[in-house]
Amino acid sequence: MVSEALQSACDNAIRVSRRGDTRTGMDLARHAYRLARQESPEAELEALNASALCQAANGSFIESIATSIDIVNLAHQHSHRRAAAYALTTMAGSASYILDANDDVLEMLHVCRSEADALADAPLQVRIHNTFGLVYGNLARFDEADREYDRGIALVNQAGGRASLITPGYLMLGNRAFLAVQRARAATPEDLPRLVDDAERRIEVVLSVATAEMNIDAEARALFCLGQLRALQGKNVEALLAFRAVLTRAEEIRHNPRLIDTNIEMSKVFAIDLQFEKALEAMETAYEIADANRPTAKVATACEGIAAMYASLGRSREAAHYRAKTEREREVFGRDNEYAVRDLNAFWRAAATDAS
Repeated sequence: MVSEALQSACDNAIRVSRRGDTRTGMDLARHAYRLARQESPEAELEALNASALCQAANGSFIESIATSIDIVNLAHQHSHRRAAAYALTTMAGSASYILDANDDVLEMLHVCRSEADALADAPLQVRIHNTFGLVYGNLARFDEADREYDRGIALVNQAGGRASLITPGYLMLGNRAFLAVQRARAATPEDLPRLVDDAERRIEVVLSVATAEMNIDAEARALFCLGQLRALQGKNVEALLAFRAVLTRAEEIRHNPRLIDTNIEMSKVFAIDLQFEKALEAMETAYEIADANRPTAKVATACEGIAAMYASLGRSREAAHYRAKTEREREVFGRDNEYAVRDLNAFWRAAATDAS
């Protein structure tokens, strides 16, 4: 059994992370783990699962995978099937970012779905629907992604409770809006107007939910999608207005991954408008935040963008410096990622066999 106080501490860490303050969420999860170690193995597993989820929400996917592996090993020692299933699901979600969206990740998720169904665990089933949606979206399997989000939203509305704590409905609505932007990016010119309209409708739904719930993170998610959509349409002034609104909200809740992504997107729009100084400034901001939140592939992405902006400004020496820095940063992250992939692949086969 897990004490009410410890469960509350774990839930608070997840709640804060889901509302966008991911750094505080990670701090709260670490505090919960310190408490849990004095309580019981079950409490320790609960706190570790909260930590892995908060790490993933912060974009710390390599750390999240390492924590998930520790959870599964500990869960097997104590015959705690549910804790292992939660960790495997987090692992599959984080793996989708370091392995890209591929068949190995889908295999992981199918195993997780079988476990969730066997346990009749609604919170876990909702998480799996959401993660399938993300992976299918990245594979451009848009119809399958939409079906997963629809099922997840229906289930979370029905189940409520911990299901809505762990994977809130607004989170999946935001992911559906982003999926619509992905569809629009992949569209033919003939289909683009229809898909832009669909994306706008989905974004409006998220904005209405954000207003009703006074949810800054949900609003920032929707505005980020709007900025991308307007950039796709070539409406650069509107895109920049949306991205600036995202920055205001992301800074308020200290959502570093969104600050990084938004500055990168703004830099692209500035560059299209030939505002290379502003583009450079935005990319340098992205670099500074990413550098303080390693390990992340966005460090190299930002370095590459800085190099491109210097080149556009005719500052060849600085451009060469950052091109070399880009390669060094890719090598550093690649080594970290390689170790994580190695450990994941070595671990997964045994874990999946045990789970099935």
